Amino acid sequence: MTCLYAHCVIGCPITAPVISEKAIKFGDSDSSTSMKLMRYSFLGNLTGVPSVILPVGYDSQGLPIGLQIIGKWWDEQFIIQVAVAVERLVEKKKPRVHYSIL
Repeated sequence: MTCLYAHCVIGCPITAPVISEKAIKFGDSDSSTSMKLMRYSFLGNLTGVPSVILPVGYDSQGLPIGLQIIGKWWDEQFIIQVAVAVERLVEKKKPRVHYSIL
């Protein structure tokens, strides 16, 4: 018997916040914004299912947009295959906004 849903993934958006000039110089801890940004991505960590995050583009402000691909338990190989396929479709370019943390 063939299972139609033998390999399924969930795709979740990942975005970056705008960083204030003050935060660049002194750091920032804004748990409200952090929780909003992670409203989908925490599911993989909480449940222990495998996931991978990859860049898929930039918003109108030049901030990165990512895609988190979540699979089923013990199916890491499949989510990596999906990530590689998606990555091949994404235009690679240097971000307009970049902050060196080093």
